[in-house]
Amino acid sequence: MNDLTPPPMGHNNPPEPLERSAAILAPFSAYLDEAENWLDGIPVESEEQLEAVDALLLNVKAAEKAVIQARDAATKPLHEAWKAEIAQWKAAVDDLERLKKGLARIANDFKVKLADQREAEARRIRADAEKRVQAAKNLASQADRGDIHAVRVAEAARKEAEETMRAARIIEKTRPKGIRTVRKWAYFNAEGRRSALHWIARHDREAMTEFIDSYVARNFRERAIDGVNVWEEREAY
Repeated sequence: MNDLTPPPMGHNNPPEPLERSAAILAPFSAYLDEAENWLDGIPVESEEQLEAVDALLLNVKAAEKAVIQARDAATKPLHEAWKAEIAQWKAAVDDLERLKKGLARIANDFKVKLADQREAEARRIRADAEKRVQAAKNLASQADRGDIHAVRVAEAARKEAEETMRAARIIEKTRPKGIRTVRKWAYFNAEGRRSALHWIARHDREAMTEFIDSYVARNFRERAIDGVNVWEEREAY
């Protein structure tokens, strides 16, 4: 008689990363628990304690190495496959990018010129429409409801104003697609960079501080920097 009992959940599926890491760390569990016991905020005060902590540190490093090796063994093939797949598509993507940029470049000058013309025309018509709308409102407010001629004139003026406004919207919609407004910058002159530096120092001290700290951290080993003391001290790792 065949056993039709369903297999346990997870059957034939690889263990989850947490399960795998737990299995790798199992031989180190006693050391890891002991390490947590030592981390109670009280520093080492004797050679005996130091030896015990150093021994624990070696085992924690060994546990870390085991986990990292397992992680890399699992992820490296995936990463290599990803890089290989990206490389397969690179030539086509790069060539399409070149074509896209080339087409945008040859159309740029005329497209910008045309957009400027359409926008100027739309602004002119919209300004005219706004004047007509205001004039129609004035006629409507002044028209005597008992004077049918005045009412008709005011209504005609209102419709004419609406048509003019509609024409402005139509022109706005005919502006060329694929064009945007971007902000660009340049220094005024040869002293522009110095002026910008002084402005930042006055108005954004936090940004200046971040830059200075980052620069010193990158370069203090290779060069002497005014205002910066450099020294050596020993520390555990």
